[in-house]
Amino acid sequence: MADIPRDLSTPSRTDADPEERRVLSRFRERTKQRRIAADLYGAIVTAARDPAIFGAGAVPDSPMGRLESILLHMSLVIERLQAEGPAGQALAQALAEAYVTDMDDSLREIGIGDMGVPRRVKQATGALFERHRAYAQALASAEPADLEHQIAANLLAGVAPEARASGAAALAAYARAVHGALARQPGARLVEAAIELPAASAVICSNGGNP
Repeated sequence: MADIPRDLSTPSRTDADPEERRVLSRFRERTKQRRIAADLYGAIVTAARDPAIFGAGAVPDSPMGRLESILLHMSLVIERLQAEGPAGQALAQALAEAYVTDMDDSLREIGIGDMGVPRRVKQATGALFERHRAYAQALASAEPADLEHQIAANLLAGVAPEARASGAAALAAYARAVHGALARQPGARLVEAAIELPAASAVICSNGGNP
């Protein structure tokens, strides 16, 4: 085997220059952040699919109803993360990216063609930012009915008036319970995807949800 001149050999890790080390460090941190965001997104989807939301909460158990439930939970978690400074804001961005990836994958799985996927993903992304802004404003409002109004408009559109009114009140109570639970959890745990959410069934059923 021919000898390789020393100046052409691959440098060892200890020979890496400062810029290369910074790039590698950023890459590792970004990989870790994506993993945490994926875990957090999985926890959000699990919570959003609680049967009580579609039973006592009266949310239609349809693709749109399930999406709106995810958007409500995503909005609450993103709002909390953004209060945690740069680390929380970066994770909130990674969480939004995990949602976009899931939307893209889901659309392709149901047979949407390559030409239609980008437009629908853009719509889903816009819906996330719109819902986040609307729910954040409603939670900060001095008028409790504002949150019920937003929930009724987004999650309960098309539901019979009586079920819609009771469902909106129960879901608003649940959203406030989630908001409060997230506020009480240490930021250090949140940015590691260690979230604890109240059981939807207990909150919704005890706040006038539909039988």
